[in-house]
Amino acid sequence: MVRSFYIDDKGNEKITQFAIENWWVTNVESFIKKTPSAMSIQALEKTEMLTIDKEELERLFFSIPKLERLFRIITENMLIATQRKNDIYLQMTSKNRYDDLVKHFPEFSHNLPFHHCLYF
Repeated sequence: MVRSFYIDDKGNEKITQFAIENWWVTNVESFIKKTPSAMSIQALEKTEMLTIDKEELERLFFSIPKLERLFRIITENMLIATQRKNDIYLQMTSKNRYDDLVKHFPEFSHNLPFHHCLYF
């Protein structure tokens, strides 16, 4: 399990995402534009991390067209998740967001330290 977060102007952590086994976490803008990210990613348990740079990914897309399709589908799902978060989660309290998260992804409740939920 990992989390992504940033520190706001007041020095408070703002968690933007949790990810469990076999999920992906990235800052798409930073990756695409090759710019530093204000977001941090932290492993909350032992984690195996795979990385790739943009140029190598583009080479793989060219040589394996089905991989480009897979990444497009992954990107579409990330967009859906972001829109859902904006439409629903931002209107909920932290407790209600946590309850909704556990309801839809029960595996989180076993691995997610509660103190992180206060900032989600």
